[in-house]
Amino acid sequence: MGENRYKFDLQLGWVEPLYKQLSLELFQDSVFYGHNNDAGSGNQTLKQHPTYELQTNLRYDFTRTQKMAVGYALYTGGSQHLDGDYNQTKTASQQARIEYQQLFAGHFQVSTQLIHDFDVKSGYKKDTGLNLRLLYLF
Repeated sequence: MGENRYKFDLQLGWVEPLYKQLSLELFQDSVFYGHNNDAGSGNQTLKQHPTYELQTNLRYDFTRTQKMAVGYALYTGGSQHLDGDYNQTKTASQQARIEYQQLFAGHFQVSTQLIHDFDVKSGYKKDTGLNLRLLYLF
């Protein structure tokens, strides 16, 4: 919403148990973009190539309800063109993270991530960030 175009996000994930409570998580996102025909001054066309994200985590399950992970994420692609001219905008960054998850009351999960961006080529670099998520499982 607000971008005047459609997006399609294909997400794939794999969790591979390694040893007892230790697991390897692999996640991949591919985002495909429709054209925005009202970009710029309102009569220009914005086209964007697909963006790709790869996340990997090494996760340790303390219990069935408590988990901790260290991970890495790579974001790439997404070069943008306004009326055929490259506007120097694309996605290119890497991120390290530490995450803690807690499941409570059987249906609620709280996830806390401490993140650090490095090697950012376009966009904002977060030296240190904190992501909080509340999830309801049904």
